[in-house]
Amino acid sequence: MNLSDLLEIEDKQERQIALKRAFMPYSELIEVDGHEEAVVTILLNLSTTKPKSKDYLKQQTANLFLRSESNIDTTLAQMQWFHTHNLKYPDCRVKDQRLIASVLPTKDKFISSASLHVSYGWSHNGATYSFTIWLLSEFIWRGTVVSLFSLITEEDDYWLRVLKKYGFLKKIAQSFKACIQNNIPAQSLPNEVSPFSKQIRFPWRNDYLAVTPVVNHAMQCCLERLSRCSDRTLSFRPIQSQNSASVGNLPASVGGRMNVLFSALDITVDKHQTLLASRLRSDKYFDDGALTDRTICGVYRHLIGTEPLATNNKQRHVRSYQVKKLRQRIALWLLPLIELREKYEQSQISIDDLKYPSVVFDFLTLSEDKFVLLADGLNQYIHLSLQNNKFSSRYAYHPKLVSLLKMELTTILKKLTAPTEELTINGNEQYIYLSDLQVFQALALSSPYLCGVPSMTAIWGFIHQYQRSFVELMQVEDDIEFSSFAIFFKQEFIYTGSVLPEASKLSAKRTISSVKRTTLKDEYHSDLVIDMIIKVKSSVNINNHISLLQAALPTRFAGGSILQPELSSNIDWVNVINDHEQLFHQVKGLPNYGEWLIPESQQPANVFELSSFMEADQSLIPISAGYHFLEYPNERDGSLCSHHVYAENALMLAKKVKPIDIRLGKIKPFHKNAFWSLDVNSSTILIKKE
Repeated sequence: MNLSDLLEIEDKQERQIALKRAFMPYSELIEVDGHEEAVVTILLNLSTTKPKSKDYLKQQTANLFLRSESNIDTTLAQMQWFHTHNLKYPDCRVKDQRLIASVLPTKDKFISSASLHVSYGWSHNGATYSFTIWLLSEFIWRGTVVSLFSLITEEDDYWLRVLKKYGFLKKIAQSFKACIQNNIPAQSLPNEVSPFSKQIRFPWRNDYLAVTPVVNHAMQCCLERLSRCSDRTLSFRPIQSQNSASVGNLPASVGGRMNVLFSALDITVDKHQTLLASRLRSDKYFDDGALTDRTICGVYRHLIGTEPLATNNKQRHVRSYQVKKLRQRIALWLLPLIELREKYEQSQISIDDLKYPSVVFDFLTLSEDKFVLLADGLNQYIHLSLQNNKFSSRYAYHPKLVSLLKMELTTILKKLTAPTEELTINGNEQYIYLSDLQVFQALALSSPYLCGVPSMTAIWGFIHQYQRSFVELMQVEDDIEFSSFAIFFKQEFIYTGSVLPEASKLSAKRTISSVKRTTLKDEYHSDLVIDMIIKVKSSVNINNHISLLQAALPTRFAGGSILQPELSSNIDWVNVINDHEQLFHQVKGLPNYGEWLIPESQQPANVFELSSFMEADQSLIPISAGYHFLEYPNERDGSLCSHHVYAENALMLAKKVKPIDIRLGKIKPFHKNAFWSLDVNSSTILIKKE
């Protein structure tokens, strides 16, 4: 966008709205080359409070701003509240503190402010917010992102000459230079932690480290601008900030209505896809819906070239994902027959050849190494399934799909044929399998940038608390470590609403008074049903302590409540597994409407790469995976632990994986790729692949 386009708008009211929006921190940056004086005029008029300017292009009112001593004094006073990270977000009760810092160098790849240019925000008294607009509003000049504040700091001769025409004389310039030198250091962190700032504890060097997460102004602006792009591919949800004018200049500009990334798992509970349901189908051997629904028909359209993408590179990336999706759907189509074979193998009942069609009978009775011989017969059933549905019938025997469908079917049959890798669990390694845990009102806002899947640090916190409680009940000196976890989501329901807070605020100070509740605030919550596998390293056989494992289960999970299954369900919800085959049997029989959330090996470095990654592979989902330090841990007053650190939230990608893919991949890839663990070093705390 170029400023010249806005200046040509004839309707005055429409032009006023467009000019104001162009210089707000939530808007796409505008190019101003050739209109430098117009920029200064607009920004000074936007900062004028009494009386408010009725024409942002009027130089007369702009000239009055810098010639007012009170305006200069107020502006200089606000510089001490310029920041790179907003300590007052989301709680404006944090006062007399500001933070200027950059993230520490790290070798890990994830999304933080490290990939963004340094941008200053402001947060203090909402009454003085407008006095910062002319300094902090960013724009593009000569191909570089700048603001009047950065240009004054760098003492740019060209812009100082332009500002001089508006009253920015030598005396004022010297005052600004002195104020910048005194109030805008390279790094500024609080000497104590505010009681209204959050603190999270993590194990660190045989002790605990307190981490205070803070939001980066540049990252918030980047996400806000991205959410307003018409061609965006990422999903966003609005959140409301209280007292927005005091929280910061970005929340103030949007009236407190901020946008955050949205990353729901999109789990639709379908009881027809369960193991039990498929086994009860006596007259049907294939799940035709897996090959005929709207989603897979969209994949067919792309594969035959009906909806080509813009570039060959994008086409290759998306085709790779679509072929994997097609393979998954063929496996789902075949799943009832696979489960029927397993049923007969476990019960060792003889099979009547008159009861089943020849191909089905062969699949149930032949040895697995001969499955590939059935490819032709099963391929005919695939096209028969396509023909019998009005939406998918056009793709039956399509020349561009015939060979592809058969090739993917053959691949699946070969995967079913491949022997299961022999794995042995180490003597000090065991697995706790928790089934059908119910979570209520977990915080879906996993970080200030992201809403959806609970924070991975919160899930790891649940695991760590479980370990502490279990060790306390065991009362043994042996080391017991819950080293990593895998998580499977069976249900997810995200909603917004207010939770009645506890009465915690006195009506009157320094006297006996009633206690009242704090302000109600709408927040995103999620209700979940999950399975978890926890890897335990211990010389103690914890299978002998099932009752203690049940008693030690924490009551809190990601800010919500966690409960065991209802007694009426008769679910044996705690199991200790010492055998990989038994673990794989538990894993592969899970309902296919659920999702495993596993670490992704390839990670984006910024939000723009995040968009392209997710566009190429729709099974990827952004998560809040940990923290990126702004300083090395040190002692600080008000800290919960002996050492404290300020840090940014780190975003990463995780992969949603269906149980059918786990079944085809066998236990070794699952064991190698599905587990999350805590990684702590001098610059980051991350929950990532074990």
